[in-house]
Amino acid sequence: MWLRFVVSTVVGEGLNTLIFYGIALYGILPNHLLLQSILLGWAIKTVVEIVMLPVTYPIVRFLKKVEGVDYYDYKTDFNPFTTDRVN
Repeated sequence: MWLRFVVSTVVGEGLNTLIFYGIALYGILPNHLLLQSILLGWAIKTVVEIVMLPVTYPIVRFLKKVEGVDYYDYKTDFNPFTTDRVN
């Protein structure tokens, strides 16, 4: 699960930071500073996710117990390219 959390953060926050900073700060900051800001923001968000993993695990465990549903982890095909869908 930790790998899924970290990879999703790297990809998601990378795109989020790139788009947000690109729209909000393009033309305001010099390009080299804009690039540095994007990379630093992306790195900080990723480090925060890694540091918060010990807190995230008990929260996920609690939510799964309260919901009583864990169908995401069992008998689920996450392959977006498969043609055989199970209803």
